Amino acid sequence: MNTEELLDLGARGVHLLFETGEIEAAFERDASDLREEIAGRHGEVQQAIAALMELDDVDEGRALVDSLDDAIRHVLVLIYFDLLDSHARRFATLQ
Repeated sequence: MNTEELLDLGARGVHLLFETGEIEAAFERDASDLREEIAGRHGEVQQAIAALMELDDVDEGRALVDSLDDAIRHVLVLIYFDLLDSHARRFATLQ
């Protein structure tokens, strides 16, 4: 997947990989509980990210995200928004 395009669209409020409900659920999670739930599962998170990066099709990416366990999906949502925040700040300083 083209990460730059995903982030450009995300900066405009279009989040192709995640449904609104998934985003809300991820941000409603207690951070400590989520950290505890994924403790020792960092390899799963990295595998999911690597698999997403290899895909060319957004629909395939969304299907992959949908197939993930809730905790892993929530972590991906939070990582995505962290990247999106960094992308937006970098873009703002370039203008």
